[in-house]
Amino acid sequence: MESPLFFFRLSSYKIYTEQLPDSRPSGVRHAISASSPGLPALQLKRKCTRELPACSMCARLSKSCVYPPKVHSVDDNNGSSVLQRGDGSQQRLEPGLTLGIRHGIEGLSRSEIAGQTPELASRESNLATNSKPEAGLPKFSEVPPEGVRPASSALYSLAKEQYHRVESDCLISLQLVQSAILIAVYEIGHGIYPAGYLSIGHAARLGIMIGLHDRKNAAQLFKGPETLSQCEEELRVWWAIIILDRYVNVGVSGLPLATPEPRQGALLPCAESNWNRGEFGSNQPLFVSSFGNNTEVGSFAKTCQASHVLGLILRHRDDRSNNSIDAQFRLSEAKQLHLTLVALNRHLAQNIHAFVDGSSTDIAAALCYSARIILYEMYACNEHYGQPRLSDEAWMQQASMEGLKEVTRSVYQLAQKILDVAVVTDSHLLSKSLLVCHCLYQASSECAWFIREDKTIEEVACLEAMVMLLRAIGKKWHIAKEYIKGLDAEGDLASIGK
Repeated sequence: MESPLFFFRLSSYKIYTEQLPDSRPSGVRHAISASSPGLPALQLKRKCTRELPACSMCARLSKSCVYPPKVHSVDDNNGSSVLQRGDGSQQRLEPGLTLGIRHGIEGLSRSEIAGQTPELASRESNLATNSKPEAGLPKFSEVPPEGVRPASSALYSLAKEQYHRVESDCLISLQLVQSAILIAVYEIGHGIYPAGYLSIGHAARLGIMIGLHDRKNAAQLFKGPETLSQCEEELRVWWAIIILDRYVNVGVSGLPLATPEPRQGALLPCAESNWNRGEFGSNQPLFVSSFGNNTEVGSFAKTCQASHVLGLILRHRDDRSNNSIDAQFRLSEAKQLHLTLVALNRHLAQNIHAFVDGSSTDIAAALCYSARIILYEMYACNEHYGQPRLSDEAWMQQASMEGLKEVTRSVYQLAQKILDVAVVTDSHLLSKSLLVCHCLYQASSECAWFIREDKTIEEVACLEAMVMLLRAIGKKWHIAKEYIKGLDAEGDLASIGK
């Protein structure tokens, strides 16, 4: 699948019934047997240790292992791959999307992919030449055939089966965490709940167990990464989990987040211009005094910034039940969060039409809009009884009412932009817009409320555009159809006759 939800890449290593690729970090790898020994070792009548990516016996003899065709993980003809079941049946995966949300969760460098297997290394030059990092990767984000429920998809069932097999064999690795994220994105994107919520929570626990959340102070399952590319990959994987963890909690309240807040000194991922070329770039700090026009902050880093602020909003929302928090303090915090969100929105708006290295700030903007709607819905109606009124409540109510109208208009402009670009420039943009869905649902609901109050033609046009984008995304991600059903059940589509 490219939730938002949030634009992340996995290598196309394959898992077979009798062979698992060596995917652990250097220094903690264990020998994993292939289904057949290397041919040079057999010719010398010595027992091959059958290790991947190379036979140790043949390596000592300076020979190159030649494995039978059945263990090749990449088809030389068309780059497609095969997952093999225990009963011998196979399922072919065509080359295609990274996650469909490539610009939100990008977690594996090309140089690391090239180093995984000789087959992928030989194809790296083609990837760089054609500028198509998706080549050779599974189309795990494809919509299941008509009449097939996403949860009943054969590919989804097979992926879950193989994932649990690897995990049950205690083959813990960064690639296992990445696989968990991929599965969670598929589940979130196709509305497979509670599986999606549980899967991203599980990915968070795996990451915490490995020590990705705090490389300096937390116990580490493996020794530290040896290269800057590996450091960057781990950083991106952990941020991908944070983004998805906040996203799945947007629509529910009272549930604790699965990931801790980033620590002081936390860094953002480097810019895509470096990452996509397999180069290392500078990492900007997460905590800054203001959002500046730093050209070294890429689109994924901006999504990380937005997800962090969204997490603060979710915690503020869920603290309402905590009676020990002073009401004046909560209002002061709400005002500060409001000002932070406005500043972040302005910062993102400066780049909302920019496409540098094929990236944009759509997902970051959508997460920011979701955060603002959550905050404003809390304070737009400040009627309550049994406690004294505070002067700041009137100010926050006014800011919330104005903010809701502003955000609704901004989401409409975002929807128009995505629709226009999807038609003219990037046909895959709808697949990459998974993490925009909930923002569209929230804004559509608010827009329908404004229509009931004012009945203006402009508001009707806004609602039509947002619903149109949800319908378009629904052709790629089933969850968008569920949002449409929800709006219809609430009577929000009555004004547009749909």
